[in-house]
Amino acid sequence: MAERYPHELSGGMRQRAGLARQLLLAGAALLFLLRLGARDLWNPNEPLYGRAVVEMSRSGDWSVTTVNGQVFDEKPILYFWLALLASRALGAVDELTLRLPSALAGLVGVPLGCLFARAEFPGRRVLGELLALPVALPPLQNRPNSP
Repeated sequence: MAERYPHELSGGMRQRAGLARQLLLAGAALLFLLRLGARDLWNPNEPLYGRAVVEMSRSGDWSVTTVNGQVFDEKPILYFWLALLASRALGAVDELTLRLPSALAGLVGVPLGCLFARAEFPGRRVLGELLALPVALPPLQNRPNSP
């Protein structure tokens, strides 16, 4: 099945492949979005990102991010735009709205990773590695800093 193109698969095989894709995306969504806003903002960066979103919202200037009146260009501006849109949609700048853009980017990355892997590395082994990706990322992101 892994060596065939989608148009070469039978109806049952297409259904199973579609179900596998849906399960992969559902599992990634569960891992990336579950309890997304449950923890406080982590120092030193997340409070600064929140402040930048608040200042962008108050000033109405979407072209330059600032923190305490100083230009803040630590992250690409697209992140701040998405966080501002999320905060307006959900009603507050908080832990959830500041983390939602990154989580959604991770969700977009899972199917893109599948497409890339299928094109570059045809075979069944890659599927198992892609299935492990959403499980491996959260523990790697939450590990304590090394001294």
